[in-house]
Amino acid sequence: MDRIDLAELIENVIANFSRGHAGLGPPVFVTIPADLPAVPWRDPCVRQFVKAFLCDVFLTNRCDVPVRVAAYRRSSLTDLEDITGIRPDHWIQLRVSGRGLQIVEKLIEKRFEEMGYRCEEWLVTEHSEAVLGIFRSSTEPAVKMVFGIDPTRTVRKFDLLIPIAESTPLPDFSAP
Repeated sequence: MDRIDLAELIENVIANFSRGHAGLGPPVFVTIPADLPAVPWRDPCVRQFVKAFLCDVFLTNRCDVPVRVAAYRRSSLTDLEDITGIRPDHWIQLRVSGRGLQIVEKLIEKRFEEMGYRCEEWLVTEHSEAVLGIFRSSTEPAVKMVFGIDPTRTVRKFDLLIPIAESTPLPDFSAP
């Protein structure tokens, strides 16, 4: 099982992008609480997706427009849990926002496909232009992640929502 420290991962992506990119990158502001737990995941998908997605953001954003990256622990997202059928112990939300972001659904689908995840569907949220993509592992159909795009006119927001199920069944010691 992979355990991802999002703060360290984001810091490394920003540093590597700055060193390896020929032009100026956008200013990046990062907000991650010190007590954010590591993300346990079955495969390297989360780590690889975050790296690729952040590089896409930095490449497509105007270099003079700031990008904000934040991560949060969410205890529950009831509406989302009802839609996806996922009931995790909690969620980790990685939000990237900015005025110059140019990412579209097709690029997100491509990035997830590269990691072995398929789009089940894109859902349009009521009274909004926001959409949610539900992605499932091609090898473990019960393993899902959600990606949200809120294309408001002033600031675009992208959310990677990772369900965390830390509860593991205890071994059965009653059998001889």
